[in-house]
Amino acid sequence: IFPVITGCPSCALMFRTELPEFFPDLAEKHGLSRLEDAQEFLLDCAERGELRLESGNGGASLPELRVIYHAPCHLRAQGNGLPGLELLRRLPGVTSRNADAGCCGISGSYGFKKEKYAIAQDIGAALFKTVRESGAHVAASECGTCRVQILHGSGLPVGEAADGVGGTVLGEGGVQRGSAQQLGLDVGVGGGAAQ
Repeated sequence: IFPVITGCPSCALMFRTELPEFFPDLAEKHGLSRLEDAQEFLLDCAERGELRLESGNGGASLPELRVIYHAPCHLRAQGNGLPGLELLRRLPGVTSRNADAGCCGISGSYGFKKEKYAIAQDIGAALFKTVRESGAHVAASECGTCRVQILHGSGLPVGEAADGVGGTVLGEGGVQRGSAQQLGLDVGVGGGAAQ
């Protein structure tokens, strides 16, 4: 059975807990698919030697990239550690630390609602302050809605460890660094680097 790979902790939580609860007959009828977190998948590939995380620039040193990492609530609820932070820590030239400052406040679509906006901003205030004061060049989180909220609340560009963080991308040549445009990244919030 091939794994189903997701970079979205909310989707993974739904597939792991809610889908079997609401549709128990699906597992009997179709069997269970193996669900893997995208960051865990990349780390496993690196462990097996299928993915190089070292620099692909001939040994030249890369400019330092400081990243502040936010662990989404739905990732923490699954109890599978912080694979995105671990992935960041393995990238050459990247210094990363866990914000460890609570929820961003978005809670799916909750924080997008006009009547809930102020509450969502209050819930995320400690995280936004931590991100702003971190000295990081970029923030990172697996959750797309967390990325939107962190960008909005802190003003710092936000990316995802698996698809690129502030112009650092994993590819055939190892790690590459440059602007998102130079590296051909989609510069939307979910596409590697928000600017």
